[in-house]
Amino acid sequence: MTFVCCANKIIISYRCVVVSRNIHNLLRIARTCGLQMSGTQEEFLLEVTAYNIKARYPDYKKSFQRKANEEFTLDKIARIEEMQKWLRKIIAR
Repeated sequence: MTFVCCANKIIISYRCVVVSRNIHNLLRIARTCGLQMSGTQEEFLLEVTAYNIKARYPDYKKSFQRKANEEFTLDKIARIEEMQKWLRKIIAR
């Protein structure tokens, strides 16, 4: 998920000069860049950001590993890929 989170950050900030490299909150980056998103998209960016930040802590890693079964993981990957496609369309404009 960390690689994907990083990839989303690069895609979101591609057209936005004002984003600091120290910001990890994908929703904040997207808003700073002026992206218009649905509520579902905003919630998902917050969810991915939380996974990325919390995964740095050993206790959370263990609980996350129990939660991240195959179904959970495949769902999140599909949603991340969908978000990336949407972001790439915006960049292409």
